[in-house]
Amino acid sequence: MEWAERRDEVLKLYHALADRQRRIFPIIARSPALAVNYGGNETPEVMGPPRFREYVIPLYNEAAEVLHRHGKLLGAHLDGNNRAWAQDIAKSGLDYIEAFTPAPDTDMSLREALDAWPDKVLWINFPSSVHLSPVDEVERTAAELIGTAPKDRFIMGITEDIPEDRWQENLLAISRAINQGG
Repeated sequence: MEWAERRDEVLKLYHALADRQRRIFPIIARSPALAVNYGGNETPEVMGPPRFREYVIPLYNEAAEVLHRHGKLLGAHLDGNNRAWAQDIAKSGLDYIEAFTPAPDTDMSLREALDAWPDKVLWINFPSSVHLSPVDEVERTAAELIGTAPKDRFIMGITEDIPEDRWQENLLAISRAINQGG
């Protein structure tokens, strides 16, 4: 609604925030950090690919240019549906996608993401909905993800909450899959 009714005001805020972020890029680049998460959590259903291309990708690329000159890696937290802008992400300066969540929770499988982004590391979020499944399905899903992933650009993590009554058995099941196939 704000975009439709007060676009000029929204763009003033965007430009002020973007200018502030541009001043921060060199500070981070000179820091001891090895990798930097920047932005993320964009949603194509709300933002749409044209605005993502116009307002987000250029800042990713500016950050990447500054950070790469100092040997830093750049990633973004992209845990939602990414199919609509997968090609834009592929062409971006991002080195890794943090919290990528594969289907069934989003619109891209791990295989589709690996194929779409062959030069990026995928630091995935184990699909949250699977934590509600029987333990053997949790283990099978973990094994399938590990079996699909290359060994040189895949990290499996959990970025969302696991149900309180399931975390121990689910983490053990995921650990078994890692020990057997990882």
